[in-house]
Amino acid sequence: MYDWMKRHPPWHDLPSRALRLPLRLAARLIAGGPRTRGARGSGRGSRGGRSAFRLLALAFVLVALLAVLLARTTGVRADATCSVPPVNLASAPSEDGAAVVLTWEASPDCTPDEYAVYRREMEVEGARMALLATVDGSTLTYTDEDVNRGEHYRYRIRSNDLGSRSGRTDITLPEATTPEPTSEPTPEPTPEAGSEPAVQDGGAQLRSVPRNEVTLVANWGQTDASETNTAQAQPFTTGSNTLGYGLNSVEIRLVGTSSATTVRVRIFTTNTDGTPNAVHATLTNPDDVSTAGAKTFTAAEGTTLDPGTTYAVFVDNGSGGSLNGSIDRVSTTGDDGGGAAGWSIGDTIFWRASASDAWTEDNRFFVKMRIKGTILPTDSTAPTLDTATVNETSLVLTYDETLDSASTPLASAYSVTVAGTSAAPSSVSISGMAVTLALASTVIAGETVTVSYTVPTGMGATPVQDEAGNAAAALSNESVTNNTVNNEPAFDSGLSTMPTLSENSAAGTNVGMPFTASDDDGDTLTYTLSGADASSFQIVANSGQIQAKSGIDYDFESTKKTYTVTVNVRDNKDANGNVDTAVDDSINVTISLTNVEEAGSVTIAGDLAVGATLTATVSDPDGNIGSITWQWARGASATGSFDDITNANSATYTVVPADVGMYLRASVVYGDTLQGNRMANAVTNQILNTAPTFDDGSSVTFMLDENTGASVNIGDPVPATDVDGDTLIYSVAGADSSSFTFSAATRQFSTKSGVTYDYETKSGFSITLRVHDGKNGRQPERHDDRRQHHRDHQPQQPRRARHGDDRGHRIGRRDADGVGD
Repeated sequence: MYDWMKRHPPWHDLPSRALRLPLRLAARLIAGGPRTRGARGSGRGSRGGRSAFRLLALAFVLVALLAVLLARTTGVRADATCSVPPVNLASAPSEDGAAVVLTWEASPDCTPDEYAVYRREMEVEGARMALLATVDGSTLTYTDEDVNRGEHYRYRIRSNDLGSRSGRTDITLPEATTPEPTSEPTPEPTPEAGSEPAVQDGGAQLRSVPRNEVTLVANWGQTDASETNTAQAQPFTTGSNTLGYGLNSVEIRLVGTSSATTVRVRIFTTNTDGTPNAVHATLTNPDDVSTAGAKTFTAAEGTTLDPGTTYAVFVDNGSGGSLNGSIDRVSTTGDDGGGAAGWSIGDTIFWRASASDAWTEDNRFFVKMRIKGTILPTDSTAPTLDTATVNETSLVLTYDETLDSASTPLASAYSVTVAGTSAAPSSVSISGMAVTLALASTVIAGETVTVSYTVPTGMGATPVQDEAGNAAAALSNESVTNNTVNNEPAFDSGLSTMPTLSENSAAGTNVGMPFTASDDDGDTLTYTLSGADASSFQIVANSGQIQAKSGIDYDFESTKKTYTVTVNVRDNKDANGNVDTAVDDSINVTISLTNVEEAGSVTIAGDLAVGATLTATVSDPDGNIGSITWQWARGASATGSFDDITNANSATYTVVPADVGMYLRASVVYGDTLQGNRMANAVTNQILNTAPTFDDGSSVTFMLDENTGASVNIGDPVPATDVDGDTLIYSVAGADSSSFTFSAATRQFSTKSGVTYDYETKSGFSITLRVHDGKNGRQPERHDDRRQHHRDHQPQQPRRARHGDDRGHRIGRRDADGVGD
């Protein structure tokens, strides 16, 4: 049940101590307490009482688990807007190695409705992060079963598929193993005299014997002692063979085993006091440890032991404690004959009942065991370079055998070129078969790399060499495989994905803060916009700053108050460093307009002339106009002071003569439901003077009898009107203007003294009468008719006077016989 809960949410997220205490208690109570050696018949009469007690214990455990679960989940509330990524993302292969198990922790800031799981298949060229699945926000694990063994995968998690992704986790699944076919058992050769005969106890595992395998050390022939189920650490010391030894197997004898028995055998290095220090090798169990007998635990191929070194065979139950079974022991010190030179089994052991206990030293009993392996032969072959690879700042030269870590060349022995440029290593280290050069700068995916090596010589030289002292050859411009993977950029965590923009913002106004991404390779990043409303904004390509765009009316009062865009980022490279334009990461952004209180405006319509009616109207972009109060005023300039006009407090106003040459202002006070009373006004252009006009039109014909004497009125007076009430000034012009007189006071033409009006000499006269008010202003057009007959009047081009009117007069004479013109 505990294993099931660890693999299924939400149990896996419970505090481990809170779960382990009741579960261990339940396991111990249900099993009937710890196992003890001795008579097994005692206590059987109380079996019924123990059964009832076990049921009560189980019920207690379930109640405790329920309380822990409720305490774990109380107060968690899902948030659909949570964009903070989870933390501590980790990956591990499933128990059978055929799937990837992801685990993570929720951000302390918020809990999303769901998590979006992204995956990148690192083995696929050009592959990018892609959405794999979504899980409920209360779930903190996901198992990816759509994977292939031996392949490399990268994962990230995003909350509600919003904002930034979590940190990444990488995993390469182990290759599938194919069990070797079981060969027919081959009897061991008859041992030589004095050697220990092969033991064929029930359950002993038969296996093929490696070439040159020998028994390195054994105490199998020593005096048997009582077995034990506690964890045992048996020290042993290797011989002095220069190249050391190959470890093949350790054989021990199991006693009192069953199907519940679990055994683990490991080789540890030791501390100065002989206690185990660190794991050196973990051995593989035989197929069956449930039956008693000699069992062979095998070491991985290539496992070696250093010469003259003390190790310990450590046998436990898999978690550092006692076994569900026992191991056999001997009570006398000493080794069996036939072992390798210099090998010995220690004359003391260390034991403990659980992993938390301290080691107890005992020199009375010793683990019964046999260690087999090979004595490594003398080596005279120089190590050969196998591969040369580089990944970011680490260049690794891998040879075909283990190197001497005590003989490490200086960094000056190597020269490296990256994309044709020298990149000297800063340090050199040797571990196992690999020489690692630390580069001062990062190699970028796709760059060409070479390495050269000069063998150090002279006193104190430390060339690359194997453990036998065979020096490796020099290298000259050796091609290096560039395994650096181009790291795709990712948007930074904590970015606000819901920025605001004030309405009426001008083009180029920044929207929130830049949407920045990070790139581990330091590549130049390119930001772009996509999504439903991408055309309504622009983005600075090298910074990720969204901005308002020219030609877009950001009006809060319209139906468009929110915009949805997607910010994309790319480093213009694929996984191998080749040029591409694929989007590497994206983040969804919702932009909201904020309302700005906008001032109202006044417009004035109508003719700017005396007698004309002007109409003022007020409008407010926010559409919140309440009560309205008007006031008209006049001023000598458009920007100077104005004086209110008495009783001019409506939306309309009729221009009066006093307004001529002045400016009119219409002011309004209106109620704004958003900001109380507001004021607005508008000012007209200058009110222009209106030119006077003749009442009877632009031309008239009078008749005059010939031989008429002086000072005789001709026709009716010629009236003119000025709506501004200005004093009018009259003048006469034309070819015949000197033949008559005109009285401005009476507006009357009359005959003139000294002029003879003789029909037979001159039958008609043409005079132009002009009127003006002596002021600048609009100049209406008037026409002058110089034809003989009024009824045949034809309009001519206008003639302008000084802000006045022209009128053409035709005066015809009648002869004495009464025939007129």
